[in-house]
Amino acid sequence: MYIFRRLAVTLIAVITLCACLAWADTQPADELEKKPKEPANAFLVKDINVTLDGPSGSEPTQFVQVGNAVYFAATNGLWRTNGTPQGTTLVKSLGVSNLTSFKGELIFTSFSDPTNTGPAVRLWKSDGTPSGTKLVKVIGALTVQNCCAFSFTVVGDAVYFIHDLDNRYALWRSDGTPEGTQPVLNYSNWRPGNLTAVGNTLYFTVFRPDLEIGNELWKSDGTTAGTILVHDINPGSGSSNPEGLTAVGEMLYFSSFHPDSGTELWRSDGTETGTVLVDDV
Repeated sequence: MYIFRRLAVTLIAVITLCACLAWADTQPADELEKKPKEPANAFLVKDINVTLDGPSGSEPTQFVQVGNAVYFAATNGLWRTNGTPQGTTLVKSLGVSNLTSFKGELIFTSFSDPTNTGPAVRLWKSDGTPSGTKLVKVIGALTVQNCCAFSFTVVGDAVYFIHDLDNRYALWRSDGTPEGTQPVLNYSNWRPGNLTAVGNTLYFTVFRPDLEIGNELWKSDGTTAGTILVHDINPGSGSSNPEGLTAVGEMLYFSSFHPDSGTELWRSDGTETGTVLVDDV
């Protein structure tokens, strides 16, 4: 009797397992593997990289909207799309970075050299056509130490960025023309950071021990003479280390350190007297 009971239990278990396996075979793979389903409105716009037999990606990245189009970088150059296969086209075959929407056009950098004059960062702009994609200016000296540009920030009718030349840093400004593309804070060993637009003024932070100033708040109106220290919050060579720079209307809010209050919330209207502690929380 005991043997028959064991056989019955085993038979039931086998039947149950077979039923479960049969049910599993009828389920979609993504359900079994707990993979999220692809949204119904997701589809391939265009297979950009068709140079190889079989599947190979084009690694699209740096998507930036300019007007009604989206620009992006892919393995074989700068592309533009309106979301359709026919409207997804190669603008120019060159390596690109720092894609930025600027005055209805695209501004970007590239190491590609149409004149074969040597290695350097080059500033370009594009209206979305091959003929309208033009070199604006070579940034810095023609040398292998001409590393890179970064932190592109649009302020009014200009774009600012940091340029690294052999680990020396300068703040540049461009209006999209060769003549209007110039450094406003010359090369030094200390890199500006936290570039933030408030109206037509650029705020940033930089450590300048050569001037006996720590890491403090600066601003620029786009000229060398108008690129100045706003306020030495932690006086002397000490640093207040402003962080989290945020524009609210015409005011700049940020966190900063002062020996009397510690790190607290500050605001600035761009003047020394108007740069004040909001509250010692």
